[in-house]
Formats: sequence, C-alpha cells, structure tokens
Amino acid sequence: MNNLTTNSFTINNVVVSGYIWRHAMANNAKILFRGIRTWEKDGKEERSLHILNLWGPLVYGPLRWPLPTHYMEGNPKYRLLSSTMIRERCKKIMRNDNGKLDYLLDGLVPKEVKRDVALAYSRS
Repeated sequence: MNNLTTNSFTINNVVVSGYIWRHAMANNAKILFRGIRTWEKDGKEERSLHILNLWGPLVYGPLRWPLPTHYMEGNPKYRLLSSTMIRERCKKIMRNDNGKLDYLLDGLVPKEVKRDVALAYSRS
C-alpha cells in the first residue's frame, strides 16, 4: 500500500488477508507495528491478535521465532473512528460510481492512500 524509506529501513503499510505474521515473515519483516486507538478501546482484541501472532509461527509454521510487536496509539482526535466505520464507508464507495465517492474518507485516512484503503476494505 504505502512505503516509507529512511536511512536504515523501509516501513510498509499493508492490508492482507490471512495471517499477518505469515505475510511479514515471507517479506523478511523484522518487527510488527500495530496502530490502536487506546488500550481501553482496542486492548482486548489486540491482546487476542497478539497471542495468535506469537503462537502462529510456532504452531502453524514456518517454524520460526515470532516477530516482536510494538503498538502505537493514534492521534486522540481519531479515537471515535473504528475499522468497522472505515469498512462500511469503503463498501459504499465501491458500490457507487466505481469509487467516485472517495470523499467519504476525507479526513479519516491520508489522501495519499485513500484509494488503496477504499479498495482493500471494500472487499472485507
């Protein structure tokens, strides 16, 4: 979806189906970063996903040590947003005029990735 390269590493922002740790390992990732609103809002679900990301490589393979995961809290002004809200808007965008309603994501996602987000989440 979106790449950022610094002097020493590249950050890739991707949406994948299936296990994220499989995708990360297949692409030689060294660490996973996950964005959350707050631990209060997202903590329970994120802990469950973290357990899957820890056990998955050991149980389902490839037999490798799990990738470390770091969490980043988003800007407080976005705490009312949810992935469900974004998915619903993306489905509406893709049903109407082949994506010409992408203004529905204005202010919710960066304009540089708005089209990619709409395409990725309209399928979920």
